[in-house]
Amino acid sequence: MGNLQYQVQRGSKRGVYPQLGTLIRDLRPSLDPSWHRFLQTFLVSNFGPNYRNELSHGYVEEVDIHNSAMVLLSALYLALTQVEIANVFTNE
Repeated sequence: MGNLQYQVQRGSKRGVYPQLGTLIRDLRPSLDPSWHRFLQTFLVSNFGPNYRNELSHGYVEEVDIHNSAMVLLSALYLALTQVEIANVFTNE
């Protein structure tokens, strides 16, 4: 199965959702290289703002206009990107 699916609990191992970095990596074939680099760097890379982590863990006290614009831009790009869903979900 692909990485984009919830992994159910097995025995004492908890169920998990795929992490955003994994999702972005798996979408790489469907993304323009510069957009992939932007999403990776802005949202999840330790070499960039790692904004998802900073925001999710409460390190961002106030979201400024620039970061909010980049989050919206990221979401719009991903929403408008054509993805071969079957290949992403099954790693074919």
